[in-house]
Amino acid sequence: MSVDVGSRIGPYEVVSKLGEGGMGEVWRATDSRLRRDVAIKVLPRAFADDPERLARFEREAQVLAHLQHPNIAAIFGLEEAGATRGLVLELVEGPTLAERLAHGPLALEESLAIARQLVDALEEAHEKGIVHRDLKPQNVKAAIDGRVKVLDFGLAKAMDPMASGSGVNEQLAMSPTLTLGATVQGVILGTAAYMAPEQAKGIAVDKRADIWAFGVVLYEMLVARRLFDGDTVPETLAGVLRAEIDFAALPASTPPALRRLLERCLERNPKNRLRDIGDARFMLAEAERESSVPAISSAPGLPSRRLTLLAAGLAVLAAAALGLGIGRRSIVTAAAELPRARLEISTPKDVTFNDADGPVTLSADGRRLAFLARSEDTNGLWWRNLDSAEARLVPGTKDAYEPFWSPDGRTLGFCSSQLMRWDVEDGGAPVPLAPMEDARGAAWSSRGVIVYAPAPNSFLMAVPAAGGAARAVTRLDATHAEVAHVRPQFLPDGRHFIYWASSSRPGDSAIVVGDLDSTETRRLLTLEVPARFAAPSSLMFVRSGTLSTLSFDPDRLLVQGEPSTVVSGVDFIEEYVNPAFSVSSNGILAFHRQREPGIPTWFDRSGRRGETFGLSGDNNLDLSPDGKRLAVDAPETTTRQLDVWVIDLERGVRTRLTFEPAMDLGPVWSADGREIFYVSREGQRNILRSKLASGVGTARDIFSTEYLLEPIAGFPDARHLLIEAWPPDSHGDLEVVDLATGARQPFVATPAHEESGRISPDGNLIAYLSEESGAPEAYVQPYPPTGERWQLSSGGAAAPRWRGDGRELFYVSRGQLQSVAVQRTPRFAFGKPEPLFRSPGRDYVVDRTGQRFLFVNSTQTGESTPIEIFIGWNRR
Repeated sequence: MSVDVGSRIGPYEVVSKLGEGGMGEVWRATDSRLRRDVAIKVLPRAFADDPERLARFEREAQVLAHLQHPNIAAIFGLEEAGATRGLVLELVEGPTLAERLAHGPLALEESLAIARQLVDALEEAHEKGIVHRDLKPQNVKAAIDGRVKVLDFGLAKAMDPMASGSGVNEQLAMSPTLTLGATVQGVILGTAAYMAPEQAKGIAVDKRADIWAFGVVLYEMLVARRLFDGDTVPETLAGVLRAEIDFAALPASTPPALRRLLERCLERNPKNRLRDIGDARFMLAEAERESSVPAISSAPGLPSRRLTLLAAGLAVLAAAALGLGIGRRSIVTAAAELPRARLEISTPKDVTFNDADGPVTLSADGRRLAFLARSEDTNGLWWRNLDSAEARLVPGTKDAYEPFWSPDGRTLGFCSSQLMRWDVEDGGAPVPLAPMEDARGAAWSSRGVIVYAPAPNSFLMAVPAAGGAARAVTRLDATHAEVAHVRPQFLPDGRHFIYWASSSRPGDSAIVVGDLDSTETRRLLTLEVPARFAAPSSLMFVRSGTLSTLSFDPDRLLVQGEPSTVVSGVDFIEEYVNPAFSVSSNGILAFHRQREPGIPTWFDRSGRRGETFGLSGDNNLDLSPDGKRLAVDAPETTTRQLDVWVIDLERGVRTRLTFEPAMDLGPVWSADGREIFYVSREGQRNILRSKLASGVGTARDIFSTEYLLEPIAGFPDARHLLIEAWPPDSHGDLEVVDLATGARQPFVATPAHEESGRISPDGNLIAYLSEESGAPEAYVQPYPPTGERWQLSSGGAAAPRWRGDGRELFYVSRGQLQSVAVQRTPRFAFGKPEPLFRSPGRDYVVDRTGQRFLFVNSTQTGESTPIEIFIGWNRR
């Protein structure tokens, strides 16, 4: 089992030893094929001597290999050389959180940023049914630049000797450090100081054990000492089980929301603990807003607290500038001389930001900003000067989205059914420039050329800003499996532009430089999200809610160094691949915070907002066949446990349907309205269940799996159910379940991802989405399958839904809710898609008449998260 420098494990050459612990020795190695450095964890001898245990470990490692997240260190493979077995892991450089804490507590801002990334990592794993079981500062890499990586995810379970036939006592297996004779080297199944009480007692654990450990780690970041730290393991475990938690040791500056989060995470009874780690994200955001400690430094003469600007906008900062001897100058002129500060801007009265259609957009000189907003009467594009409190609506922009500025800030461009421009100072009607489908960004060059992405799965086009013929300026690169070029932005020379090349191959999406004078391109760096250029020498991008900056030389087209964090909690509109921030050339940053969970809201066919339902949580919802009841998943008020609820729409009465000690979600009505199907997630088990909609009786288990599944729709025969399933080595398939036996058969199962199936009211057609063309498109097939299939959309689609009589089909495409007429006799035929209104989201249901649509909307009427402004973000 010995490993030495220079030895090989498969294609990996061992370079140096990194450390050792209960899970084995860790070595740095070089991949001889891909020429990259990796970490290899050499497994204890017990694995080589126990084939059944090794096979179990391999199965667990295969599950863990599906965790692909920027805050989780990846597992690359399992290699062997003779009797030596090595787990190949991503090599993560930099100090651990434990090493950082050895020098004292972290600043509040940094603690919040690290905590947010831990939440993202845990949420990703928990949604896949994976629990870490050994979260601690030693298993968290926390680089100085703000990047966080969680190590050894789920390995505590993978290393667990139970179920291997070894006969190890269960209580011993749950102890903090397990040593079995001379052949097993301290297999860590948890660390005493970070164990949840139920874990310390030897009780089987679920994701709530990670939530406890998260709370312990967060406490340690703030206080720089362990919450439970006895001289021996038994003393430490006794503290975990019984010691009073010293919340008084927290810094006096700890925001109230952060204290509440710690209290919820550190409930000894798991039933009273925070139910879902994702809920912590919103409490962290609240803590950041509450903080009396600014995330930036302040110079004398400017108040140290964060300034809040409502109707007066940035005029407050201009007044504050007087205290610094700057005088009554424009905020833009003074921006470079003012100390760093954060401010807020709210919308005009009775208007709500509509950041899903495009984030706030600053002009290059920082003098003006544009934003999209909606009111009860209209959607539209607004603009304002930064040093003025007045915002103005651009006429004729009801369907506008994706705004952008000319280089001089005098003209505003935006997207609609066409690429448009509007002169801010002269006014008048917007001028059309070029047709488009559903744009994904546009940029205006100092050469008078606009480059734009006309569709979600297109190359980039260019058109003269004064009008004229459009031409292609990029080509999709098949060698990198590129499927789309989006989010263009010009560099200072007005000739070169950057854009994000999306690849269907994992890990091959990249930031690329294009050229107006040539179709030749240059890949700058691989990156899973778009980036924006920030003058004079930065690239900025949002990943897992963190806005980071990277040094970039626009003259030499060279990226240098490592990313550093600017601010956390920035939104990213996944549906449109759109980071919610904008930056000027003189150090002004504007951004939207991550949005709160949506609430169901009715809209009519014109897009006019109607009644809302005050449900918290990012709900899944389904309308009963008679249209009188709504099934939703939502957290219970006290425990925050996710359960299925039924709402009587006529009486407004809300009834809880499920009470299992599990996460119950994804409710779907049976075709006769008698039953509701849903999934219960219990640890790594996903159980498909049904229960009478009346709530009478107990739930019936139909079948369970270790992989994710979701009920979609019941067939009219009441004997079958359509589900979406993600079995191993699948991107997502549609299956038909026999409700009596639990037997399943595929409806659509291809190498591509299929989802969102919906059954026509008579059961003869199924509409669904497939990504076999590289982008999700809407299709319809007969049921049972006949070999026929009709494609309804082009340019991307989401969420197909049937009208109650089956004569109309809806879906979201090109940012609009689309309607398609359905002819059923003498044969099936489908009309041309017709847009109804700009879609406020992708998750919705349709009433039986097709006249009303219930969307999970991002904000309530009259409520709006302010735009946040960060002056001097690029100064230290």
